[in-house]
Amino acid sequence: MVVTKSGDAGHPIYLVFFQLFVLSKTLIRLLDRYIFFELLPPFLTSLTGLCFIIFTKEMLRLVDLVVSRGISLTALGSIVLHLLPSFLVLTLPIACLIASISAFNRLSFDNEVIAIRAAGVSFWRINLPVVVFSGVVFLLTSFLSQWGQPWANVSLKTMALSVIEDEMTLAVDSGVFNEPIPG
Repeated sequence: MVVTKSGDAGHPIYLVFFQLFVLSKTLIRLLDRYIFFELLPPFLTSLTGLCFIIFTKEMLRLVDLVVSRGISLTALGSIVLHLLPSFLVLTLPIACLIASISAFNRLSFDNEVIAIRAAGVSFWRINLPVVVFSGVVFLLTSFLSQWGQPWANVSLKTMALSVIEDEMTLAVDSGVFNEPIPG
């Protein structure tokens, strides 16, 4: 134990450095979580909005299927879920970009970036949560484009063929002769 000028018992220097090191690691982890949670709301909001915008293009076709073909709502929900990977391949990277821009815009507007930089955190260290977040989005997008989207397309075609077969069997009544259409 070390005695300081004021007579208080202090800690040896290696314990002080250890506590500063642990404290700085805790603060960095706290900063990472803070920036990550700044990214999350704009990411989810922009992802939802972009998916809705792209979905409006397909909505007319889906309404036509329900009205004219009489497809059930469960089949419609299945079709929407099978279309989702193709939407997400387009919207995930754009939503990540929008989230990072809006998160750092808010941090900059509230002068939090200046406070973080004044605390001695480098610019590259501030951006590390964004790099990790965009890396996760990249991996998810790659998975969806390589495996999710092809699987969904094949499943959607299989479902469409089964719906067409069901319609063909419903159109033919047993015990009734069907006459060819003249002309």
